Amino acid sequence: MTHIMMKLPNLSWWKSPALHKIVEALIDDRSEHARVVGGAVRNSLLGIDVSDIDLATRLRPEIVIEKLTAIGAKTIPTGIAHGTITAIIDGEKFEITTLRRDVSTDGRHATISFSDEWQDDATRRDFTINALYADVKTGQIYDYFGGIDDLNRRNLIFIGDANERIKEDYLRILRYFRFLILMDNVETDAATLAACAHGAPNLRSISRERISDEFQKILSKENIVISISAMQNAQIFDHFMPEIIPDAAEKIADLIKREKKLGISPKWQRRLAAILPHDPKLTYKIAARLKMSKKNMLLMAILSDRQEINDINVRKLAFEHGLENATDIALLYGHDDDYAAIISDIQKWEIPYFSLNGSQLIDAGIEKGPKVSALVKQIKNKWMDCGFPAGQSFDELVNQMISETKEFDKN
Repeated sequence: MTHIMMKLPNLSWWKSPALHKIVEALIDDRSEHARVVGGAVRNSLLGIDVSDIDLATRLRPEIVIEKLTAIGAKTIPTGIAHGTITAIIDGEKFEITTLRRDVSTDGRHATISFSDEWQDDATRRDFTINALYADVKTGQIYDYFGGIDDLNRRNLIFIGDANERIKEDYLRILRYFRFLILMDNVETDAATLAACAHGAPNLRSISRERISDEFQKILSKENIVISISAMQNAQIFDHFMPEIIPDAAEKIADLIKREKKLGISPKWQRRLAAILPHDPKLTYKIAARLKMSKKNMLLMAILSDRQEINDINVRKLAFEHGLENATDIALLYGHDDDYAAIISDIQKWEIPYFSLNGSQLIDAGIEKGPKVSALVKQIKNKWMDCGFPAGQSFDELVNQMISETKEFDKN
């Protein structure tokens, strides 16, 4: 284990009064404070923004609750069976977990016991870069497995034997490919990839919700080409999404170029649509299999329906599905020479209101019945095809179609 003094200039999270209140409250019988662990330490060393702060402590969960309640923090027993408490104080949220060691694992879940030893807690973590602990009072980092060196070298290494760590929880395979993006290293360790490939068939035993959640996190990262490519090479997709297209990495690379050119943030649904066949029914089934919400199942079907991208079609898409979805579809399927201009135009467009209803058609002499709703739909489609005319032009379009319908009925 190495101890390194960490300098943290201009890191606002480290100076948070709320964090220091939590740490001051959680002093154990060895006079040691709770330590920040995992992502906050790792991201600080990488110069990446810190969004979540997790802490570890020797104190048992019931003592954590008692001590935090005493300083006015709200406590939520988020995962108390596994030692995790969520604390909210001064509007800031923290997760505090008692030190643990694994008693047994089955590839999906772990049976744990609480521990008094920091090394026990570090040993059960997945990667060396995630087994970093920091003392908020002194700035000292506790590095049990050479995680700092691995960060500096941009190496993503399992703690101990990769095959054994993967057997403990097969979701670690997908976590490996997510953290690979964070390391921003085009080189992948052959032995680690082989371990992921070897364990991948067991992803079938993991709940679809956990698979979906982890893969969505991958797709939401900035530069995911390396991970998509590595996952395909190791045949990881075969075991949870075999429908992925052969040139998925190339498609994602093209999409990312477009996103960056226009300053559009990553969106996992858009990126998933880019690597699946352009088949709404199939994509809907895939989304259902991955236990996505009904909203996301429908969205995936919309985004996978390949469209001819031009000004009129994109406005129709915006009217039917909203500006954001129309933008995503244009990003996915627009031509290289004009997609940017079309997206720029649509983002400035104000979606018009279709004011016609069935009562107006009946007042105009159309007989009540199914014909009324059918004619409303026909007029709406014609209105969209004509570029959404307004005012007198809209009235003329409606009157023309009413006249044509009446004439047809006479004959």
